[in-house]
Amino acid sequence: MPHADFIHIPVPQGKSPISRAVGVPPGATTYYLSGQMPTVVDPAAPADSRQAYGDTRTQTRSTLERLDGILRGLDMSMRNVVHIRACLVADPDKGNRMDFEGFNAGYADFFAGQPDGHPARMVYQVAGLVNPGWLLEIEAMVAR
Repeated sequence: MPHADFIHIPVPQGKSPISRAVGVPPGATTYYLSGQMPTVVDPAAPADSRQAYGDTRTQTRSTLERLDGILRGLDMSMRNVVHIRACLVADPDKGNRMDFEGFNAGYADFFAGQPDGHPARMVYQVAGLVNPGWLLEIEAMVAR
C-alpha cells in the first residue's frame, strides 16, 4: 500500500514535521518496531559514555538512520512511519532536563525533507536507559 494512501492531519501552524494524526486505510499491515538506540560515533570513547554516542541531535539522527535501515530491510522506508515514540533522559549539560530542542533539530534534519506527510509523535522524559551514554531510544509504528 503506497504512502499516498495514508491520511495526514497536519498540526495547525506547526513548525516541526509532525502530523496531529495519521490515518491508515483498511487493508494495511501495521508493524511495531522495537525501540532503537543510537550508534557509536566515537569508537575511541568509553562504550557507556555520552562521548561515544554524541549529543542529543547526533543521537537522534543516528537512531533514525538505524530505523531507516531496518525499514529498508523490510522493503519499506521512513515514509511508511505513521507514529514515533521517543524516550529521552535528562542531559546533564542541559540542567538535568531532556534536550527537547536537540531532539527536534535531529528529527527535523531527518523528516523535514519529506514533503507529503509526517508521522504523529510523542516525546517524553524517562529516568534512565540501559546504557548511560544513551540520551534517547526511539520506537516506530509503520504501515504498508
